[in-house]
Amino acid sequence: MLGNSWKARRTRFFLLVPALLVVGCGLIGPTPEIGGTWLAQWPVPTEPRPPPERWEFELSGSSTVAGTFRVPSLDETSMVTGEYDYPAVSLSFEKQFLDASLSCGFRGTVAESGQTIAGTVSCVGGGYRFGGTMDLRRES
Repeated sequence: MLGNSWKARRTRFFLLVPALLVVGCGLIGPTPEIGGTWLAQWPVPTEPRPPPERWEFELSGSSTVAGTFRVPSLDETSMVTGEYDYPAVSLSFEKQFLDASLSCGFRGTVAESGQTIAGTVSCVGGGYRFGGTMDLRRES
């Protein structure tokens, strides 16, 4: 009797595990890709000064991110490096401000939809420092 009980439990266990894996995997969607063009405005348009710049990030990669940062109105371009471990993303890039080259960092969280990244930016260098909230949206 004890042998049959153990055998029945073992059979139920081996039937339950694959079922749980199928159900569990169905609840977790695929990781959104980080590659593509992402747009932002800095400073956030609700701030009264100065007029916002359009920032563009062209990113590629998966866990290690590379790409370019552009401010088209200033004809400014720099390289981007970063890390992506869904949902967290961190980017490093250079930004020109008046007479200085600033080291900037962006840290954000990729939305489940893969269409936005909510985060913060901070830049420092040459006696200047600025930062705050900034959201990137995927170019459609």
